[in-house]
Amino acid sequence: MQTCAHWYSLEDMERLLAAYITHDQDNGGSHFVRDVVKEIRGLSGTAKQKAVLDACGMSRMRLDSLCNGDGMDHKAVAALLKAMKDNSAEVKPSALGVIGKEHLLQRFCEYGCDEKTFTYKKLTDVDNGVPMVVETAFAMLRDESAYRHIVTGVNWSGNVLKFESGNFTQKILPQYIEENGCEDWDIVFDARGSLAEPHTKKKVPLGTLDVRKYLRDAETGEDVDLSYEEVDDDFPTCGPNNRFSAILFIEKEGFLPLFKKVNLAKRYDIAIMSTKGMSVVAARSLVENICADFDVPLLILRDFDKVGFAIAATFQRDTDRYQFCKKFKVVDLGLRLDDVKKWKLIPEEDFYKSDPRSNLRRNGATKEEMTYLYEGCRSSGRKELHYGKRVELNAFHSDDLIKWIESKLAEQGIKKVVPDTDTLHEAYARAIKVAVINQVIEAAMGDANEAAENHPVPKTLVCQIRKQLQKKPELPWDEVVAKIAERTVAAAGE
Repeated sequence: MQTCAHWYSLEDMERLLAAYITHDQDNGGSHFVRDVVKEIRGLSGTAKQKAVLDACGMSRMRLDSLCNGDGMDHKAVAALLKAMKDNSAEVKPSALGVIGKEHLLQRFCEYGCDEKTFTYKKLTDVDNGVPMVVETAFAMLRDESAYRHIVTGVNWSGNVLKFESGNFTQKILPQYIEENGCEDWDIVFDARGSLAEPHTKKKVPLGTLDVRKYLRDAETGEDVDLSYEEVDDDFPTCGPNNRFSAILFIEKEGFLPLFKKVNLAKRYDIAIMSTKGMSVVAARSLVENICADFDVPLLILRDFDKVGFAIAATFQRDTDRYQFCKKFKVVDLGLRLDDVKKWKLIPEEDFYKSDPRSNLRRNGATKEEMTYLYEGCRSSGRKELHYGKRVELNAFHSDDLIKWIESKLAEQGIKKVVPDTDTLHEAYARAIKVAVINQVIEAAMGDANEAAENHPVPKTLVCQIRKQLQKKPELPWDEVVAKIAERTVAAAGE
């Protein structure tokens, strides 16, 4: 789809024209204003081009004439943009196309949803000249014990999706809810910022679920009855020794709640790491030192696509940003083409700026995998469009994903950690000490309750607290109460 003049602000248009001019300077080219105009939707005809150029007086003007000593000529660019908008129509939302109710229903059924519970809504709008189509669908899983999940996606073409920051959540989504009777939707947002209480060390992330929990706790209040935490009977460890036997890297954080629900890390004694896509330098440093120094493998889960192969490669090959100094075992669990075929996973379209095969080959793809991922090239206006397929981890049903991962872990011989004899003897001796200490603490709780009953509250307690807070306002009131109680107990010789 060609871009539309109504999608551009003055600043956007100046950036576009500046890019053309820079390209000409770097490559010895020479564009005219007409060359840009004819690329705009609705202005490809000669008559339209003439009307635009006559209106702003740029019929034979070279593009670089729009530059002055301070950059772009704002007045001239504004006149050009106005002329293009005056002589072309806004793109209607219908021109964007839709995914469609029938297609979404088909995919929901493939996910194991009950067709009878399926609902679909579509909203179309034009916001500041930018057309949009928002489609939502909902259905219940047939298997009520299955892990609940939300599947989301945003499709866009060129500049069609051009939301200002917060526009979707602050305007489009609320408008959709109001117009389609969806006020009962329970929408939650990730945390942005936090609230910190004084003295208690409590920090509340300002996300929907965190705030709800805080408000519930604030309403009910904390239990003031004396309680104690038993001495932790976990054997103290840091790092892989006596704790985990592998690091499992996954490129998508969205699967972590599922892994937690099925106790994946605990059942296999593996550490799970995610960096939201391409690995960061800190992640590479961590796995290099942990995996090499403690002889544990790095297991990688990623999508079957160009980026997925690149993610796996960054843990095995030096880059400008990070060079490996130690050797360690890296296992690319996939997705690979064999997995896609075995589990009959459904692919989706993928597009590339250029032929991806050399990159795929360098990052470990087989010839058959390259043929699957890259299908060819076709012309799109003055450009070549490279296209193919990709398969995401999301293509698995939740239960199938866990089965697939477990089969991969079994292939690698990942098992529960059991320390050597000396460590077990040390751990047993420590556990005996912990058990004795916890019994003593439990017995002391009875003595503490009796002492509290034998010491009535001082009549001057409030005055003592106010006096101390006046001297030291940085103290919390409960710390002052504790100090008064300590003096009382000490004086009684208890």
